[in-house]
Amino acid sequence: MPATFEQLQRKQRIAKELVRIETERPGSIRMKPNPWCCSFALDHLAEIGYKKPFLASRQQFAIDCFLTYPDACDRLLTYCFLVGERNSQGLLPLWNGFGDYKASWSTLPQFQGNESIIYVLGVAPVLFFPVDGGILFYQLLEPASE
Repeated sequence: MPATFEQLQRKQRIAKELVRIETERPGSIRMKPNPWCCSFALDHLAEIGYKKPFLASRQQFAIDCFLTYPDACDRLLTYCFLVGERNSQGLLPLWNGFGDYKASWSTLPQFQGNESIIYVLGVAPVLFFPVDGGILFYQLLEPASE
């Protein structure tokens, strides 16, 4: 199902805020890359004008673009999961890159070779960071159902 206008706007705002937070406080965003999707990420980055330098690491280049440029983050966020803090039952809430709540898991998702998920982002450290509009980062995400 194609994303709605509201979902696309929310994803763009999430991307902008992730880049801003990482710029202001380097190391705040924790990332787990999918080793099978490096080429997939680079193809998407190339489509919007980002070319990997000759001797640069493919995976590090994709991560650096994601955390540095809002348009790159927005493009790749479609293929990411965001993971928050454990809830009272010990489960980790999981959102897609559009900020839609998907499920709560007891462990972090494990990558399979046939998935198009590029990154799992640990956003627990930034959930309570202020963002534009006088709200906190977690308020950009759909509420997790317990």
